[in-house]
Amino acid sequence: RLTKLPDWVSSLNNLASLSLRETHHLAEDSFEVLGKLPSLVSLKLYFRGYAGSALCFEEDSFPRLKQLVVDNQEYLQELSFHGGSPNLERLTLAFSRVPRGGINGIENLLCLREVEFFSHIIDSTFNEVFEAAKIHPNRPKVTRDDQPSTEAAQASSGLHLVLSSSGPILCL
Repeated sequence: RLTKLPDWVSSLNNLASLSLRETHHLAEDSFEVLGKLPSLVSLKLYFRGYAGSALCFEEDSFPRLKQLVVDNQEYLQELSFHGGSPNLERLTLAFSRVPRGGINGIENLLCLREVEFFSHIIDSTFNEVFEAAKIHPNRPKVTRDDQPSTEAAQASSGLHLVLSSSGPILCL
């Protein structure tokens, strides 16, 4: 079990991808070290990969991060983006219970293209993110693995519906 990241991790300037699983005790101070890694583009926090109650992406942290996976972190109560991760494109989430502090600051992720929910999906959490995506400048796609996406359903039926200002257009 790791209680903190080894000191040498902070010198991994070329580290592009990191997955943490069952580290049990890594918390906020270790997360700050990861946020300073200049080349990190993918961070995957799997089961028990993080022990903190809040996962906050603060200003100037995770400058190149493009992909973030947060998978059933049992102590996590809040996920927030306050200026950090300015290049995040894909956010993949699974929660075993509703994060009481919510998911905040999605509007600050100006490069966000997709949010995917998987595993046990909590409808209220999904709906919160879905509504935030509606007013996001990029209009990121929000999907859940327990239901086919609208695009997938349309593609499988062989029909395509386009909504335009002049009215709906049905394409076969």
